[in-house]
Amino acid sequence: MSTFIKAVETDFAPEFDSLVTDIIAGNAGVDIELDWLSEYLLAHWGGNCEYIAYHVASLSDWGFSDEAIQDAHYPDEVEITDDMRLKAGREFLAGLGSDETYSLDDPGFEDLDIEASDGRKATAVMAYFAQGQAGLCWTLMGGYEHGDLLSHISELGFETQEAMLEMSYKWILDHWRSG
Repeated sequence: MSTFIKAVETDFAPEFDSLVTDIIAGNAGVDIELDWLSEYLLAHWGGNCEYIAYHVASLSDWGFSDEAIQDAHYPDEVEITDDMRLKAGREFLAGLGSDETYSLDDPGFEDLDIEASDGRKATAVMAYFAQGQAGLCWTLMGGYEHGDLLSHISELGFETQEAMLEMSYKWILDHWRSG
């Protein structure tokens, strides 16, 4: 469930108005920190992220690789087959979220439905990354006027564990780092 913000009810109405304008125009930044928005979220956000998603391109750094199969299961040189890759890929996806698969590239996502002072509406997408003892780092990940959070984060290269568990064998092999 997204968070609803009415710009006129905040101390940041001009900033929210500008953000809505940027989102509608398709100019909202991706992967940028906005100090004013972080300040607002720290003071007003309930703390329930909508989704945890994983950066698909980072999968081959963690478990979608022939080296991971070799290291985990086959200390001696063996020929790694697509069947082995598919089995290891499915096992890796099923275990996402465990300590062994945790990556700082895997944020929580929240959508913020914003109504500008003039009544225009858009949705900002925020990601937060755990920063150890430093807490959370809020990052704007663009937004949309019409759409949905899962489609937006997928377009940015992120997928939820649930979505990846439904992916085809071809998808696994396409994202696999061989050799």
